[in-house]
Order: sequence, then C-alpha cells, then structure tokens
Amino acid sequence: MTIEITEKPNEAQVKEAYEISIQRNKIYASPNMKLKNQDKQAILNILYGVALLVITCLLGVFMGFDTMTTIAFTLSGVVLIFAILWLVLYKKSFSKFREAYLAMEKSSLTYDEDGVEVGMNGTSTVRIPWKKVKFIRTFDEFFVVFEDTTINALLIPVKYKDQIVNYMKEQELNITMY
Repeated sequence: MTIEITEKPNEAQVKEAYEISIQRNKIYASPNMKLKNQDKQAILNILYGVALLVITCLLGVFMGFDTMTTIAFTLSGVVLIFAILWLVLYKKSFSKFREAYLAMEKSSLTYDEDGVEVGMNGTSTVRIPWKKVKFIRTFDEFFVVFEDTTINALLIPVKYKDQIVNYMKEQELNITMY
C-alpha cells in the first residue's frame, strides 16, 4: 500500500526529526532512552561554564590568584567558549536541516510484504525489508523504523502508525516496538 504525504511538516516535527537524527546512534544502542532536547542541553552547558568561571574567580579573589587558580580560571573560560561554540554550531546546523526538511514538497510511504519504504520528492527512496527491521520506536511526532544491520532509520509521521501496526499484525511480523 502506498500513501502520499503532501502536508507540510510543522515545527514540532522538524525539531523532533532533527533531535532523532543527531541522537540516532544512542537510540539504536538503547531503544528506551529518552530523547534529549539539545537546546536545553546547550544552555545548561553554558550555565555550567559560567558557574565554573564565577566559582574560580571568587576563589581567586578570596584565596589569592595562585598558579592553580589561574589554570582553573583559564580552563573554565575554555569550557565556556566550547559551550557557546557548540550552541552556535547546533543552531546553525538546525537551521540548515530545517530549511532542507521544509523544502520537501511531498513524500510517500509504502509498506508491503517486502518491507517499508519512504520516498522523498519523488526522487529518492529508502527501503527497509521487514526481516531487517531491528525495532520500531514511537516518539511524539514520528515513529521510527530502525534497520538491523546498519543504523538506517525511517521517520514516519505518527498518524500512520496504526495502519502499519495493523498490517504487521495481519502479516504476523514479530518486530519489537518501543
């Protein structure tokens, strides 16, 4: 069966697709892991860097700026710089991903006895045979089919989950779902 998907993705779908794509290896290794919000993680890293810098500065003021305090102050600054750089690179990368993701005019979802396939803009397709599906994981906006031999994954809008799960039951496919 083939389903044409013509609706544009919303912001929540774009964000979740990006989070899944950058955390795919961790999800593959630990399917039950909670999807982490990278925006919050980046801001926490900056706050940790600022806290380290403030603590080190206070230690230097009250205990004197000896060699160890100077080294700790320098390392705290480096941690803060890396945290800010990571946030900037994350935002830039997300912006490019968002632009490309929203540029997709239409996609298609095909599932049959051979497997499940997602086509994008009528030009490229990715198919995972049922016998190579390692597991299926459901998120808020997508359910994701992970391949067994590689870390390939198909992101399918969650509104199509019931159709595919019913098909899997009809075909008696024994695939782990999280």
